[in-house]
Amino acid sequence: MQNAQLENDELSLDRLARHTLRKARIAALGTLDLKTGAPVVTQLAIACTSEGDPILLLSELAAHTRNLMADNRISLLLGGDARSDRLMDRVRLTVQATVSPAAPEDVAALKARYVARHPDTDTYDTELNFQYYVAKINTGRLVRGFGATRNLSREALLITASEALISAESGILAHMNSDHQDAIENYATHLCGLAPAAARAPDTRPEKAPNTGSAFTGWRLTGIDAEGADLGSINHGARIEFGATVSDAVSAREVLVALAKEARQKNS
Repeated sequence: MQNAQLENDELSLDRLARHTLRKARIAALGTLDLKTGAPVVTQLAIACTSEGDPILLLSELAAHTRNLMADNRISLLLGGDARSDRLMDRVRLTVQATVSPAAPEDVAALKARYVARHPDTDTYDTELNFQYYVAKINTGRLVRGFGATRNLSREALLITASEALISAESGILAHMNSDHQDAIENYATHLCGLAPAAARAPDTRPEKAPNTGSAFTGWRLTGIDAEGADLGSINHGARIEFGATVSDAVSAREVLVALAKEARQKNS
């Protein structure tokens, strides 16, 4: 299922909302001011858990962090794909959530997903005063264009994550980014219709894993779930929707191989 089909299919609004949530790299964060109770909005980088709840990496010194520690209700606004040049026709998603610090046993998995998308943050939680938080989604509202809206439940915004796929994800990313970068570039350019990413030298420090170095080299695979794969470049994100649900490394490989073939055919 390609992006253009997804955006124009009236029956795919729930999936379009999930697509928008998982594709977004940046969101507007709304909190309630600790002193006045007035709404305050800022901007931050996000990633998602395997299921789809947003992962936040927050500084203890930030005003919005102090706000949400006093009242953990937040709102996130995520911009989606532009369906036309008209501002009001652009896809956007708002989610309401409650935020909690990540449990110690969950930090490693959350950090892996976050750093895969935002490699420059890999030392924020060890060298700076940042911590990981999870925003548990309560409800959402998708705007697909002027007058076209849909209210969404938590269940509609999440994707069931199999343990087999969660366990295989890091290996899939490492393999694809190490051995099949040409296929990933083709995904971005020929399936998502994006420009080739500007290359930047990878971080070659020995402590860096292949899929979590502090620099991107062109487009890279940054996440995979049952419904699609996330791509990232230095400053941009993309997402490919799968035509079939995947549940483990074998089914993921089958879909990724088929997509690589499709991308090559479009390039021929």
